[in-house]
Amino acid sequence: MHAGKGDDAPSNGRLLAVLNSEYSVLRDRLALRLSSSDEAGEALDEAWLRLETGGPLWNIRTPRSYLFRMALNLASNARRKAARQIAVPDIVFLDLPDSAPDPEIVALDRDEESRMWAGLDALPERHKGVFLARWRDEMSLAEIASKFGMHPRSVQKDLARAEKHLRRVLGRDRPRPR
Repeated sequence: MHAGKGDDAPSNGRLLAVLNSEYSVLRDRLALRLSSSDEAGEALDEAWLRLETGGPLWNIRTPRSYLFRMALNLASNARRKAARQIAVPDIVFLDLPDSAPDPEIVALDRDEESRMWAGLDALPERHKGVFLARWRDEMSLAEIASKFGMHPRSVQKDLARAEKHLRRVLGRDRPRPR
């Protein structure tokens, strides 16, 4: 209850003193009203913080009633805020697929990469250079021909030989089933 500054001092100190001395009575009354002793305690703690940090209150005639009503309003506000938030049960997250790769797949991929690099190292230098220029550096056939001083048709043949060799190294040279 806010009134004019008729008193000489604000009521905050008096309210805090009543809150400290009547805490258990207020908590029990609020717990009955809210059906939760945890919410009652949280509301009273919030009331204490507001009194401690808020502006001055004047002419509070019934401090215990004021504190009870204040805590009840704070609890009501907290419930409304909680109701606006969407609660997602943990069980929902159990159905989400794990995007992390399986350790076995990671091991197989590393093995394949290792075999691929070994296969590239086994190629003649020009075939390896042509292959890397095309697939790593994304150069056109004309650019590769110019870089290596070759005819574009020779670039195509070297690329085909390198790709055939790598398919064989990686076990992908078998015809695909239809």
